Amino acid sequence: MTLEAIVENTGEVVRTESFRTTQPVMQYVIITRLMGFKDDLAADGYEVRV
Repeated sequence: MTLEAIVENTGEVVRTESFRTTQPVMQYVIITRLMGFKDDLAADGYEVRV
């Protein structure tokens, strides 16, 4: 799974995070990773929309 943050006006990719697993991933794990990804972007001053 790959999370990408793209600046809406320019299309620039400002952050990417990938993770792989050989086991089924529980939904809460994905949500936790997504929330952390969003929080990091907000801390950097980006407005985040999913």
